[in-house]
Amino acid sequence: MLVRAVSSQPTNSRSLDDQRISRRRAVALPVFLPLLTLKPSPAVAAPLVTNKEVDNASSPYIQELLRRTDEKKDERKAARLNDYYRRNYGDYFQFMDGSNMDNSGINAETQKQIKAWLKENGIKPSGE
Repeated sequence: MLVRAVSSQPTNSRSLDDQRISRRRAVALPVFLPLLTLKPSPAVAAPLVTNKEVDNASSPYIQELLRRTDEKKDERKAARLNDYYRRNYGDYFQFMDGSNMDNSGINAETQKQIKAWLKENGIKPSGE
């Protein structure tokens, strides 16, 4: 009589491969996990180098920057003011130009200045 031994494990080749891989992982995990968690200790770490403070009075570079800033200060202030006027008063002056100026009591000299300002800033007077 012929007796065949029956294995409790499946004979599927894929499941055997999975078992081998899981065994490898089980062996590799305790070996590599400590390596991944290693960090340099504070005693080994390089000390941080902070930037040195520069004395404004003795640094020629800082003195040059301050000089250039002071030279252009008035120019920049005038440019900001002109931009403010152009954005906020252009529509008003354009509206006032024309028949509204005559009715509002604005004198002739001021009317000429408003028209010159409109031309200077590239805004078409309302009469044109």
